[in-house]
Formats: sequence, C-alpha cells, structure tokens
Amino acid sequence: MTPRQRIIHAVADNILALPSDSIVRVGIDGDSGAGKSTFANELETALLPSGRLVIRTSVDSFHNPREIRYRLGRTSPDGFLQDSYNYDLLTTLLLEPLGPGGSRRFRRAAFDHRTDSPVTAPEEHAEPNSILIVDGIFLHRPELSDYWDYSVFLDVAPHIGLMRCAMRGDGSPDPHAESNYRYVEGQKKYLSACRPKTVATLIINNEDLENPRIMPRLLDRFSVLLLDMNGTFMFGEDRFGADEDFYATYCAFGGTALGPDQVRAAIRGCYESMLGICRSPENFDSFPSLAEGLRRYAGAPEAELPLLERVFAAHERGFIPPEYAALLRRLSKTHQLGLVSNIWARKEPWLAEFDRAGILDVLACKVFSSDGRSIKPSEVLFCRALESFPRDSRILFVGDSLRRDIEPAKALGLATAWINPGGSDSPCADHVLPSLLAIEDWVEP
Repeated sequence: MTPRQRIIHAVADNILALPSDSIVRVGIDGDSGAGKSTFANELETALLPSGRLVIRTSVDSFHNPREIRYRLGRTSPDGFLQDSYNYDLLTTLLLEPLGPGGSRRFRRAAFDHRTDSPVTAPEEHAEPNSILIVDGIFLHRPELSDYWDYSVFLDVAPHIGLMRCAMRGDGSPDPHAESNYRYVEGQKKYLSACRPKTVATLIINNEDLENPRIMPRLLDRFSVLLLDMNGTFMFGEDRFGADEDFYATYCAFGGTALGPDQVRAAIRGCYESMLGICRSPENFDSFPSLAEGLRRYAGAPEAELPLLERVFAAHERGFIPPEYAALLRRLSKTHQLGLVSNIWARKEPWLAEFDRAGILDVLACKVFSSDGRSIKPSEVLFCRALESFPRDSRILFVGDSLRRDIEPAKALGLATAWINPGGSDSPCADHVLPSLLAIEDWVEP
C-alpha cells in the first residue's frame, strides 16, 4: 500500500468507525487545485467494500447563476466568497434530507455553471446507513460547517493549487496574475473569516500527491492551556515613560494633596527601583508589595499610598483587544484555561478588565504575582496554577518571555509555546508562534 493509499484508508476507517445507524455526511474542503475531487473519489473507492451506499457529489453542482456570481464584479474576492454557491439549495436538496430526522430523499445537483442553467436532477432515496461525500471550496462556512459529521481540509500552498489548475487549463499559474486576484484573495478571506483548519476533523497536507501528510493541530495534543498575560493577550501595559502624565491620573482619582513633581517622583521612582530588583534571582521569592515599594523606594506619604497604588495600577495595566477576548472564549469551549502573570499592583483592576472583555469566567485559575511574594520565573507561581488541574492533564504553557515564561515552565516538565513575532526558534521552546491568535490554526510539521 502506498503512502497515499494509507492516508485514504485511514480516513475511510475513521468514517466507518462513526455510528452507522444514520447517514454520515463527509465534506472535503480545500483551495482550488488542492486535490479535493481526486481525494473524494479515492475515498469513495475505499469505502465501497464496506457495503454501504456512498453518495458522491460536489458543491460545484450548486453554483449560483452567473449574474449572481459576478454581481460584485468579475474580479471581486468578496463576490467569490459570498456569491459563488446557492447554499439554500445545497442544504434544502441535499444536506438536510440526509441529516438526522431527514426524509432521505435528495438530489445531487441543482445547477450547471458551464451552461449557466438549472438542472433537474432525479430525486433519489438514500439508505439509512449511507455515506455522503461532498467536495468543494468554502465547505466550512458557518452555514455549512455544522452539517458535516466528518470533514477534511486539504492544505496546499496557493501557488501549487494554481499550478495544478493551470495544468488542467484553468487560468494562470501565477498567484499575482490579475486573473487570479478574485480567487487568491477570496480564499484568504475565507481562511481568515471561517478558520476551516480549526473546524475540520482532519487537516491533510496534499502538496505532494504521492505522499500526503496528516497535520496534527497543536491544540489537539493538550487539555489545558496555561497563559502568560502581558504580550500574550494583553497589550499596551507598563506605561511608565517620562512622558506619561501620572499627575492627571492622580487627579482623575480624586488626589489633591500632592503636586505633579511629587506624583511623578513617587511613581517613576518606585517603578525604576522595582524593575531593577525584579531581575535578581535572590528577589524571585521575596519580592516587595507595591505599597512597600512606594514606601521604600519613593518615600511616598503613608496617607497617599492607596491612591498612588491606584495610579500605578492604571499605568501598569494594559488592554485586551476584542479579537484576543473572542479567541479566549472559543478556546475555553475546548480547553481549560489558566493564567500565570507578573503584576505589581493589586489584581482588582485586571479582573475588571477581564470582566469588561468578557473573559473573567473563562479562566479556571488566575495566578497573579501580587497575591504573594513570588514573581516569575519562580516556579512557585507555576506550581500554584498546576494545583487547579488534574495531575494527568496535558498542559501547554504559552508566553512571550523565554526567561520568565518558557524556561521555568520547561523546567517543570510542561510543553511550551513561545510567542515570538520575529519567528526565530529557541532550543527551550517546543513551539514558536507569531501570536496567540495563530494557536487555533497551528499544525505540527
């Protein structure tokens, strides 16, 4: 058996392992030229010996008329993504009748895009344990993704897909050709908006047709994600530069006793001093509280300490962008999430930001250094977080600092993912991500 046959038969075995008391609907997704039709046909052949009826069709049999497909213009990527297919007919004539509680009376086609005319496909009646295989682009759009009981995304680089299309007489092989703009950019929009690699049951790299490779998703290996905060999903933190108006913040909180220079000296003096000592290993488990720092390093008046702590926190705390908050909410549906973060002020302002962003309840544990005397890279904080999860949990720690996040997590035996927009590797990081936003789609080589 060739490597390709092994992959095809592995997918067939997965499908046959699903409950056979109802119809199994299978979607084969991928860019143009990814090899969807060929893969689907070979999968059909591999399933036939099971004795179950295999119903084979394509989303291309449910195109919209030309006037709808090109109503936004012949070069429009949005038109390619939004107007190519008649999803109402696809679901009404095929997917719903073959779904749970459906009539099992279906039609394989509704439109011939080559003649730009409707077709009247005969009505057929499926057996209760049939297997439907549909190939086509955009199969993991929100209006379709829930219909698939099993789905495959065939991953190929755009230039490879276009080269294959050109070899069969469909357009230019150049991804930058004007004639390809509609299709290349439309597919990019699909990948960004619908994230098919996060939804598909299986991702297969199909660039080498003789040697396709199953691409395991990084997230599929883990049940728990422990996260750093600053630079991982919170940004714009630690605003302690010389141009910051600390006095305006002080006044906004109702402060009147201190002048601008006094407030600046207290906040900046405390910050610079605590920044210096936080780098020394002897302080990793004996770090002062913010109130102690304001007293010790800035000589702040005792009566003003609570207000100065609020000022400090306002400049220390960052902001959670909406796309990161949405990501954490999605991740919480499939994984337990935890937080291990260094902050110097009390945690309440950060909890308020979590609440504003709608993620307060998605984090199963929240370990802040200001709750005690330890700061990362001390293993104390990591161990405190680990106590919140079963001992046999499969845990991935994700952070942006090699020294404070990745190295101590690795020392405790945790798998690690380093957030490094530059992309360079490190021997102590198991994985390197350009941002946390990439984690859903990340596949292992």
